[in-house]
Amino acid sequence: MLHGESMGWVQAEFDPHNREPGDLMAWCTDCDVVYESEGGWNEQNDSHFKVVCELCFVSIKENQQVL
Repeated sequence: MLHGESMGWVQAEFDPHNREPGDLMAWCTDCDVVYESEGGWNEQNDSHFKVVCELCFVSIKENQQVL
């Protein structure tokens, strides 16, 4: 997602009126298959995530939805 290739966009639900630092979370559709099959994130399947600022998050989201 960080490099411009379209990988799908699955964004975690959040309440815009009660923002927390972890609210803006998203992953590709391949990772969503893992998330669904394993019943969520755990120590074995969540080690590859990257932290980005909110501005970068929005930019990546826009790129993923256009591609």
